[in-house]
Amino acid sequence: MLKIVLVDDEERIRLGLAKLISQAGKDYQVTAVYSGANELLDDLDSMEADLLITDIKMPNMSGLELVGKLQALRPKLRIAVLSGFDDFSFARKALRLGVEDYLLKPVDTGELGCLLLKVMQELEREPLGGEIRQEDQLRLLLFNDPDNLPRQLQEDACRVLEQTRLFQDHFAVFAVHGSSSDLLRDIRFAAGVWQREWTAEPLSDREAAVIVTIGEHDHARTVSELGQTLLHRLPSSFRGRVGAGEVHRMPNRLREAYRQAIAAVQQAWYADGKRLFELYGRLPKEGYRRNVAQSLVALDREAGEAQASAGLYPSVHVRQALVG
Repeated sequence: MLKIVLVDDEERIRLGLAKLISQAGKDYQVTAVYSGANELLDDLDSMEADLLITDIKMPNMSGLELVGKLQALRPKLRIAVLSGFDDFSFARKALRLGVEDYLLKPVDTGELGCLLLKVMQELEREPLGGEIRQEDQLRLLLFNDPDNLPRQLQEDACRVLEQTRLFQDHFAVFAVHGSSSDLLRDIRFAAGVWQREWTAEPLSDREAAVIVTIGEHDHARTVSELGQTLLHRLPSSFRGRVGAGEVHRMPNRLREAYRQAIAAVQQAWYADGKRLFELYGRLPKEGYRRNVAQSLVALDREAGEAQASAGLYPSVHVRQALVG
């Protein structure tokens, strides 16, 4: 259950936002509503919250000032800000302060849903007591060649991931390659309409993997339909391709599923008519072998570059686990 607190000096905004959240699903609960920052701070010790959504412009104490105080008092609290078009510069300043996201008024239901789902998934990936976080375990299996990983490390990652909602059934992996001002944000918005568990993991600012649950009652065209929805909801400024791998069951198949999705993306780039979406299952065998060979070389090179940068990706955590 994601616990949410709202702060806005306008009652209609508070009530409207609370209603939208209640309609978003049973996993989300508004635990408190405040008309100002000082009112929230007075109640901080007893406040139950995973996410705070606050207006930026408020009397007495602005949302930016509140963000600054809460970063010191409740550093683990995730914060999103409400912004109007005329105060968008404040929203950018809030992002630099480290807030989770911003929502433009009037609040779009889809964008709100994306925010709530993103925070929920982040909470599920919190450290479980081991050295490698859940998110890193997912990236470990997704972007690394199993032959280069210690067997015990792979087994531990699989065991943890099997307990998550994402892997309670089958899954498919989409590869999204293309240019975008913020690829991960665009993917989160596009996939926000999926009525199922999913997560997105970036490899670079032009490439990302999207893992989505495929249930036992889904039909043969489900993966294709999800891919088409993802592609069509990406902004018109997106210039790229989407590829989908086959449906798999266990987390230890993540790497193979991603390989298939990359091969499909490459086929989409080179196919007649420049298809924007491709399924691995449609690839001709000879074309598949050629595309996989090309994609694996590219994938391993890009993964190596990504893992070498600033401790962002699993290789850093793997080394820590091995030496520790």
